[in-house]
Amino acid sequence: MPRTRTLGIFLVVLLVAGLAYFGMGYLKERNGQKALITKMDDTTKMLSLIASPPTDLQQRLTDAQNANLAAKQNLLPIDVDTTQVIKTVLAIAVECNVNVIPLNTDSWTNIAVEGTNYRVLTISLSVDGSYADLTAFVKRFYGSEFPALVVDTITIHQSDQQTGGSDYTGVIQLGIYTQAVK
Repeated sequence: MPRTRTLGIFLVVLLVAGLAYFGMGYLKERNGQKALITKMDDTTKMLSLIASPPTDLQQRLTDAQNANLAAKQNLLPIDVDTTQVIKTVLAIAVECNVNVIPLNTDSWTNIAVEGTNYRVLTISLSVDGSYADLTAFVKRFYGSEFPALVVDTITIHQSDQQTGGSDYTGVIQLGIYTQAVK
């Protein structure tokens, strides 16, 4: 019987120790949950202090974008002298040591870009020269006196060296954009 009693006492002590161990773990977990709930409540309170966006925010953004587009469009010239454009292109070609033959212009056309109308003068150039000269020629258009000059397409090929001509030939298509006539 003393053996059974000792075994009973041992089991009771083991049960109490197990309950104490798991009870402490439970209390720690419960305290951690309380801390998280407090943090969540504090965050919710702080978020409620942030003002909600105005109901007309999307309209205000659209108005600002339209105003920005209108301001940029007003930077475009109303009219450009076609003769002056051609003289400028030929002068840049001379400065850059590039031969320009032939030079073709289309008549002014109206186009719509993303719902906005513009007038465009398209100029096609056949060019030849060294690679460095052709590169300088194209770069010169950026920052020229025509702020709305765009290099639409450019195709450059290495020339046949047996002909004794320039190193490279190509075709460049330019577009000069202006405000649409209202």
